[in-house]
Amino acid sequence: MDVEPRQPDQGRKTVVAFNLTQNVTAGYTISFLSVMERTNGATALTAKLGMSQDDVDAVWAKHGDEINLMNNVMHLKIQTLPYFNDPSQSDNTRFYNGLATEKQPKILRSCWN
Repeated sequence: MDVEPRQPDQGRKTVVAFNLTQNVTAGYTISFLSVMERTNGATALTAKLGMSQDDVDAVWAKHGDEINLMNNVMHLKIQTLPYFNDPSQSDNTRFYNGLATEKQPKILRSCWN
């Protein structure tokens, strides 16, 4: 798998500055293709504290294909989770809100019977 080095633009510089505040000094970012318009995904794979980018590159050279595959499977699974633009309109929200009210026994009986 080829890794494409990039020149830092202002956005990348901002990310690097934030990462340094979190003691993240090495790692990879994987971006994912999406079949839906106006959506994308990415994940940050951060190294353990004390690992250099050369250490991470060595791990990637040995296990990069497997790491990439696992992350793509994870991304596909996340894409299949339900998503509602307006949570107040979702059946799940109404159900969970009902669990927190006095209607709990009635809701549980209707779900489990």
